[in-house]
Amino acid sequence: MEIYAWLDANILIDLLTQRDDFGEDATAIFALGEQRKIKLCLSVLSFVNAEYVLRSKHYKISEKNIKEAFVQLLTFVEVVGHLPKDITDSLNSKFQDFEDAVQYFSAHNVSTISCLVTRNKEDFIDVSLPVYTPKQFLENVKF
Repeated sequence: MEIYAWLDANILIDLLTQRDDFGEDATAIFALGEQRKIKLCLSVLSFVNAEYVLRSKHYKISEKNIKEAFVQLLTFVEVVGHLPKDITDSLNSKFQDFEDAVQYFSAHNVSTISCLVTRNKEDFIDVSLPVYTPKQFLENVKF
């Protein structure tokens, strides 16, 4: 079975900022996607959230550099939009964080998604789709 991983926005931000101890795992995951060993999926929302964070006072990454990075990612990452059902499911869920709910239900509602990868695993309780931290994903991925 081919692995098709939905990546939360924090994994994208970790890749582009190499933030703390998380950049290395994010780089490894995206490298697997670029090498076509696994399929990667990001939501439109993840790109929007990442752009906002990357341009913030904390990171101050230029719009030009962000766009160049996004263009490169689009060569091997599938981007999925959100459907009204994703929003409805999120509003009716027990998630404490609306953005996490939208990410989860968007992933859940794509039949080919194998798992969701996030650093906030504790926010995804009582869900049917497997959820991994980047480290857990890298330790468990089988080709």
